[in-house]
Amino acid sequence: LAQLFAHVVNGLEEEPSDFLGRVFMQLEMGDKYRGQFFTPWSIARMMAQLQLGNIEEQLKVKPFITLWEPACGAGCMVLAYASVMMEAGYPPHRHLWFSATDIDPLAAGMAYIQLSLCGVAGEVVIGNALSDERRRVLRTPVHYWERWPENLRNNTKGQKQLFQVA
Repeated sequence: LAQLFAHVVNGLEEEPSDFLGRVFMQLEMGDKYRGQFFTPWSIARMMAQLQLGNIEEQLKVKPFITLWEPACGAGCMVLAYASVMMEAGYPPHRHLWFSATDIDPLAAGMAYIQLSLCGVAGEVVIGNALSDERRRVLRTPVHYWERWPENLRNNTKGQKQLFQVA
């Protein structure tokens, strides 16, 4: 188990990507009947760049960016947003908070592991985003370390600003 964990850490350190999602698909573990086709990293990065646009301008208007991902898989889209923000000079643990949901506990677990290891603040929900079912909520360590419950409560606009991943 320790060796497998080390492989995941090494895979995430090698280059920003959806390491576990890529392994999942290479092992043909995806369930086509559940619609499990994980987004390729290059597509996720492009979508994050297009949707985020000028991050500096956005952070002048609001203190942080929130992201809602209703079918997160292994967390590829959230990882892509974090990567784009980091490259723009904005550490995601301070400027990005996410809520990611997946109906499959295995996929949600992969998302939790990767997002926790990559230092992204937020929650992974095992449930159904369409029916607002929340069977289990897993918050990343950075969610607590960086005091995100307080940040979310003290949002200067008093409302959540959400990017929704389509």
